[in-house]
Amino acid sequence: MKKSKGHWILGNRDSTVRVKILRWIARIWSLLALILALVRALSPDPHAVNPITGRELFILSLWLIAILGLVLGWRFERLGALITIIIMPVREALYVLFYREWTVNFLLIWALLIPPAIMYLLAWSGDRKN
Repeated sequence: MKKSKGHWILGNRDSTVRVKILRWIARIWSLLALILALVRALSPDPHAVNPITGRELFILSLWLIAILGLVLGWRFERLGALITIIIMPVREALYVLFYREWTVNFLLIWALLIPPAIMYLLAWSGDRKN
């Protein structure tokens, strides 16, 4: 039977219910993360007194890459999840190297981005077992 072009949107027909639930929770969570990131990025900071520097823009772009990894996970679950999971510690390490500090608030971003990435990996792994 030939796969239709929209096959990846619905997922693998042979997936278990558990895998389908994981996949859709991860997809909805990734959309919420994208929307939250867009709202945050497009809303002005009332406390900003200086323009964003190139270093700050680079660090922020790493979060964008992590979020885009989640969006990519809609089509390529393993690749998107790995991009997100790899970029997050790299971003934190670079932040510490650049600024010589770290804040616990960054864990909120981890809590937003890492769980759906893990769900994508579990869904991908579950499909491989079938």
